[in-house]
Amino acid sequence: MDAFARCWMGSHMKLEGWHNWGKAENELTVSYAEYQSVGPGADSDSRVNWSRQLSDEEVSEFQVNDILSGKDNWAPQT
Repeated sequence: MDAFARCWMGSHMKLEGWHNWGKAENELTVSYAEYQSVGPGADSDSRVNWSRQLSDEEVSEFQVNDILSGKDNWAPQT
């Protein structure tokens, strides 16, 4: 899943938010999501119908330590 969570989205963002690269079948094999992003490009009203907004519960799976920490004992700073 590709997700933007709590991001600043500038006016350069397309209102649709996502693009299938001209292949509708791509929509069947990818998930695009957003959560509480802000800025002029964050308006989700015009997003493609195959993207979605994450719930509080769903976004809890995308914590910095869970995503960036590995087996090398590196502890990312939050």
